[in-house]
Amino acid sequence: MKIFINTILSFSSLAIKRPLFSTLCFALLLAIGTGAFACRGPAGKTDSEAKTYNIEGKVTSIDKAGNRLTIYHGAIPGYMDEAMTMPYPLKDQKSYDALEVGDTIKAKLVVMSDSREWLEDVVVSKKQSGPAADKNDKASPSDHH
Repeated sequence: MKIFINTILSFSSLAIKRPLFSTLCFALLLAIGTGAFACRGPAGKTDSEAKTYNIEGKVTSIDKAGNRLTIYHGAIPGYMDEAMTMPYPLKDQKSYDALEVGDTIKAKLVVMSDSREWLEDVVVSKKQSGPAADKNDKASPSDHH
């Protein structure tokens, strides 16, 4: 930082007209500021604060109005050691249109350092089929072991 300040001071001592010097300083600060903000992710968080995990599970309920997709999923290495049923918000509301209770999905679980989490890149890997799938959906998560 000291070198930066000395460089600026040395430029000011040159025969540069004050308006030109002020414009150059402003442009430099604007470029630095724009670069810092361009590296930030959603809600002002940097991408380095987010961790992503691959997740696969079975849809047990859908609450589009509350933005919650509940899935029974296996362990998530590096994040959750046990299989469980959990609700997750979806990043893309349009993803709900392709989902039905009983579908098996693959998705990316995004976890922020402030504990916010959501699913994105949701793909249906196996569609539920017929009345038999509805009966299986009523089973408790422990029945899936």
